[in-house]
Amino acid sequence: MKFRQLIAESGGTKTDWCGVDFDQQLHRFTTESYHPQRVVDTTFLQRQREFWKHYDLSECFLHFYGAGCLREENQQKMKTALKSFGFSEILVESDLFAAARAVGEQDAMIAICGTGSVLFKIEYDQLTELRGGTGWEKGDEGSGFYFGKLLVSRLMENNGQYPEIRQIVEQWKSLKELEDSYNTPASKELYSQLPRLFTAHQSHPLIAGIHLENVHLFLELYAHECDAIGFVGSYAFYMQDFFRLACTQRNIRPVTFIERPIDVIIKKTYLIN
Repeated sequence: MKFRQLIAESGGTKTDWCGVDFDQQLHRFTTESYHPQRVVDTTFLQRQREFWKHYDLSECFLHFYGAGCLREENQQKMKTALKSFGFSEILVESDLFAAARAVGEQDAMIAICGTGSVLFKIEYDQLTELRGGTGWEKGDEGSGFYFGKLLVSRLMENNGQYPEIRQIVEQWKSLKELEDSYNTPASKELYSQLPRLFTAHQSHPLIAGIHLENVHLFLELYAHECDAIGFVGSYAFYMQDFFRLACTQRNIRPVTFIERPIDVIIKKTYLIN
């Protein structure tokens, strides 16, 4: 297949792609996360070269939005990796710009609450405020990862309590594995998957309490003097009832909830009429 243009949006756990070929057909697919910390890994690079060798990228323009790509140094790392996959014409920007363009409201702060979290403002295509975004070691309150961190912490502190919650977790991963990964790099990927396990159990007092605590922590730390916030990311999108409640309690107007900015962006380009 020969692509004419591709748009990619990469977060902490996956990359969403949307492209158009030379027959004007639209294609969507998902790959693993492309992050500046990962694209220097030899094994990762080998896997991606194997994936992209099945596509003709010789005349493809790629607009890549990525987590961790705010700094010029990381943008260059990403471009180097993408060129090694076969791309030649590449524009790399931070995923903050994808989120802001998807929300599209100049007066609102933008919150990305997915695997990680950050609050920021972009005015006239310039980043004017940045709060949080310090990563799993120092923050990420209000994210899927941080929900998992709070949940594992509660289960560790209250050994023997919440047997029904423990059973759901144990059917997926052993609690020992989750406890052993606490405050290690492995926790980011593991803990960010925990919210999905409890989609059908959001009314459970422990689960609901942790979700609401998670959102309030984010707003308390970063959303001072905010009147309106546009929320982007899977955690905010699927847990928006908790975000709406917390915002109401703090007199903040939630502008919108968008799961994937790329879905909005492609509607604003010539890719989709």
